[in-house]
Amino acid sequence: MVMHKSNRIGRAAYSLLFVLAALAAACFGPTATPPNATPTATAMPTESPAHLPTDAAVLLRAQAAPAATATPTATARPSPTPTEPSDREPRHAVASTATPTRLPPRPTATRPANVRELHVPILMYHYLSTPPENADAIRLDLSVPPEQFEQAVAYFAAQGYQTVKLQALYDAVAKGSPLPPRPIVFTFDDGYADAYVNAMPILKKYNFTGTFYVITGFVGRPGYLTWAQIGEMAKEGMDIQSHSVTHIPLKGKSADVLRRELGDSKRTLERMIGQPVNFICYPSGQYDELTMVIAQEVGYLSATTTHAGVWENDAQPFEWPRIRIHGHDQLGTILKRLKFPELIP
Repeated sequence: MVMHKSNRIGRAAYSLLFVLAALAAACFGPTATPPNATPTATAMPTESPAHLPTDAAVLLRAQAAPAATATPTATARPSPTPTEPSDREPRHAVASTATPTRLPPRPTATRPANVRELHVPILMYHYLSTPPENADAIRLDLSVPPEQFEQAVAYFAAQGYQTVKLQALYDAVAKGSPLPPRPIVFTFDDGYADAYVNAMPILKKYNFTGTFYVITGFVGRPGYLTWAQIGEMAKEGMDIQSHSVTHIPLKGKSADVLRRELGDSKRTLERMIGQPVNFICYPSGQYDELTMVIAQEVGYLSATTTHAGVWENDAQPFEWPRIRIHGHDQLGTILKRLKFPELIP
């Protein structure tokens, strides 16, 4: 009886132990981690399971993404677009940087070390007369009264300036030939009759010369020089050069048109005055690369433009700059425009 009861107690204890073992297995698993061990994190999936909603999938991706670095990467700022240059100097691509790079002053092209450059102002005039009462804005801007012109000429003469012809300037730039200590060039575009009536007498009064750009197709028209006047000016030591045949803008024209405008005017002038004509002034300042190629092809040595500047160099002989003189310019304005620090009042 006692043994039977003892057996029942043993079986009950055994059953209790079995139940406790089963509960422990259910709670800790068959490979339960010891209490003091550090649990190993379960790797998160890199792609969202299909059964998860969108927000949950995004959350999983965020949790699976690597931690951000201590120093955040700055977002690059776009560089401002460089201002297009105003002249015809070569344009250069500007690298994109966070800080804008200041563009160098004109000209931007890097010149070889052996380029010869001279500081010789070339003044650009048109009409040398008082404009008519009904003159439009363009005529007013192009017209310099004779007395105003003489004031400038007298000033430059008193300051020791000496005029030079384009051939002398070219020889100095291209070959290193000597020039006077203070050289200056007076140019007159279009070949108006007042060049003979007003400009030449004032220049001669101060022992100056001038360069007169003649449109050969306009010679003899009302208001323009005649061939007799041009011949006399050449004999008096004035510099006669070309301004094309018909004064059309040369930019964008074909090679045949350019050869006619540039070549015919050169040959006509040389025949009429009996002197070499080696220089061209682009009508209205309009030209392109082909214009310069054809100008050299037909025999010109150099060309002047309407670009503002006072430096000439042998690297760009067909793009020499000038200083435009407006009808309303007083002497002080001209001196400032020439960028002569010693002459600014």
